[in-house]
Amino acid sequence: MTHSNHIVHKVFVEVNTANEETAYSFKDNISTFLKENIFPCVEKLLEKYDKGQILRYDKINLELNVKDWGNPEVIVFALEKQLSEKLKNTGDLTSEGAAVNYPPKQIEEENKLESTFLFFLEHGYLPWYGKEEFIHQISLPEAWSIYLQKATFGQALSQRLRSDHSSLNRFIYQLSSQPVISFIAALGIFNSAGEELLNSHIHKLSRRHKTLLLRYLLKAALFTEKESWIQDFYQLYRFRAQTKKGSKNTVALDIADIKDLLDETLNPEAKERIFLKPEREFLKTKGFDAYPKARSKISADYTSLEIVDTKNEDAPFLGRHEDEIYVRNAGLILIHPFIKAFFKNTKFLDSTGNIKSDCLFQAVQALHYLATGIDEYFEANLLLEKYLCGVSLKTPIPRESLIDGKIKTEGEVLLNEVIKNWPALKNTKPDGLRQMFIHRDGKLIKTKDGYKLIVERKAQDVLLDKLPWGISLVKLPWKDELLFVEW
Repeated sequence: MTHSNHIVHKVFVEVNTANEETAYSFKDNISTFLKENIFPCVEKLLEKYDKGQILRYDKINLELNVKDWGNPEVIVFALEKQLSEKLKNTGDLTSEGAAVNYPPKQIEEENKLESTFLFFLEHGYLPWYGKEEFIHQISLPEAWSIYLQKATFGQALSQRLRSDHSSLNRFIYQLSSQPVISFIAALGIFNSAGEELLNSHIHKLSRRHKTLLLRYLLKAALFTEKESWIQDFYQLYRFRAQTKKGSKNTVALDIADIKDLLDETLNPEAKERIFLKPEREFLKTKGFDAYPKARSKISADYTSLEIVDTKNEDAPFLGRHEDEIYVRNAGLILIHPFIKAFFKNTKFLDSTGNIKSDCLFQAVQALHYLATGIDEYFEANLLLEKYLCGVSLKTPIPRESLIDGKIKTEGEVLLNEVIKNWPALKNTKPDGLRQMFIHRDGKLIKTKDGYKLIVERKAQDVLLDKLPWGISLVKLPWKDELLFVEW
């Protein structure tokens, strides 16, 4: 028999009892009780009522009235009876039985990929049913081509990118150039050879120019009004690509080459609308006089080494409708006393001790490298790193690495300093510290006083009793609020 893949995203347990001994017993043993008694029961019931459909329950509420809380079998029996009744009445969407509090939604496998992808573009993290591999699967060349031929997906993607500046930047930052160029081609601004030609030349551009070019082309394809993309054209036109001295592997195109590339890839109508006409006006008016609104929209972040989208930085980390979010590498909070010195040594801080705006992306990536030792930056895995750096949840982060060997070396030095100052770890290596303590799931919760981080506990956490510094209350110099930690 083939078992289905059932995913329970979150279990919330609230126990009300007048017996203090029972309360403390549950508190100390709840994890084991759930793992050994409740979860196997839930899995058995999900298998029993599985009808081959893909159903998504946003929530199932169960309320058990049990007299003998000391008997696990009594609790399991009560749960099995109530959950069985609810699944029986909703396991088939064609039935007319009583519904659960939040009725299930039937979805197709391919729709799961689409909804995960669009959700990620909007939010920067994954829905509870989503996986990183879904983003990879949907953006593979063959699969992406099929999805772009679906009118519903193309329309939904276009609407998402038109309606939200952050989604558009995330589309460029987190995907490789190929699917972005394919989508631009599907919008109809290239000639017959344009997509292939641009794909073959895009790698020759510096990171900054590649981002500018793709953003300009994507906006020009999505929007007819010039105000939506003219500033990107002007910035692309004004900048000169820079070849890194001494690097044999870096090839940069100058502005003449970029102009030739646009001339060879755009179809006649698009070439006149988004390239030749703006170029004539730019040269005639010496730039911004033709479109004063465009000039006012150009922020200083375009002129920095990296294009930092700081539009959302004044917003709270979690929005009005978000009270909590699950994070990875929650054990990063363990090294909080060393982060300021690390950022100072990597020159991320300004004279006031705040993280420089043009170093925000690097700071987030550097913390993630500290946590994992891996130079890969899928944004949904960077949520706590964003919070610790004062970067909003909404702000897109590049997937491409922005940190160099010096920053990585400083990171290893930091981890060795942590080990050196924590005698209980003895001869532990940096990777051992990562595996034992930093690689923890956690939950970041918004409270009335700031934020609270709950960190997953493991057996080796007895060593935390010998930690020479506190972790229950954390204040980073560049953040206003306190972070309360429950480990």
